[in-house]
Amino acid sequence: SEKRWVSSYYLREVWRAVVSDEDPKGLSVRTGPGRSFRKVTALLKDTPVTVYEKHENGWCRVDFLDKWVSGKFLEFV
Repeated sequence: SEKRWVSSYYLREVWRAVVSDEDPKGLSVRTGPGRSFRKVTALLKDTPVTVYEKHENGWCRVDFLDKWVSGKFLEFV
């Protein structure tokens, strides 16, 4: 097999998680890291997500675009 290399400058750590929120309406997904941001959708319990950024207030970005959820309702795997 052939080895390939890439500069770490272009890499970013990501985390895998699963939604643990029991609310039947789902976990709110917002346009920014906080409840004051507009809700755009919701994720149901056990939905797998990739976390691309963790904000200092505990909110997590779960999309390349601005889609954020509260980290207290995620179970990191």
